[in-house]
Amino acid sequence: MIDYLEQLPEVNFVVCGRRSAYVLTSAPADFRVGARRFYTRLREVADFSAIYDDVIFKFALVVPPAQQEQISREIATRFAGTIRATSSGNGAIDLIIPGMDKSHGLKLLLARWGLGPDDLVVFGDGENDLEMFALAKTSYAMGNAPQNVQQAATHVIGTNDEQAVLHTLEKLEGVK
Repeated sequence: MIDYLEQLPEVNFVVCGRRSAYVLTSAPADFRVGARRFYTRLREVADFSAIYDDVIFKFALVVPPAQQEQISREIATRFAGTIRATSSGNGAIDLIIPGMDKSHGLKLLLARWGLGPDDLVVFGDGENDLEMFALAKTSYAMGNAPQNVQQAATHVIGTNDEQAVLHTLEKLEGVK
């Protein structure tokens, strides 16, 4: 996968492992800074071959937005059954192991806490949230989410820029 991704022009990516996330020191500075916003354990490596002692479970790509659909389709076709490409919006693509999506982690947490999907409220704005929406009884899509994501949710709220998640959580807290 790394060899394939490194051949794609104008594509930068983070390799996500159990111990850490990894980015190349040669990646553009703004990409590396941006990655730190999402990955608290981010290691810069000169070469991805330095990741020999970690279990890799995801690749997070940033691609030119105009090429996002094309790149997703190419990866889905080339690596069918091995890797699933899903859009997380604005030129971002997550490559995940089939079945290891956000809903998988939520199912583990629900089981640990003795809760079920009826107790779950989720928020999302990208196609990488669809499985999570299917799991939860109550789901909120952001107003800036693609149409198919909005249609999959039980509710559509304002945008990320409008702090819609925070406002909705405040309303939900008042319902208790």
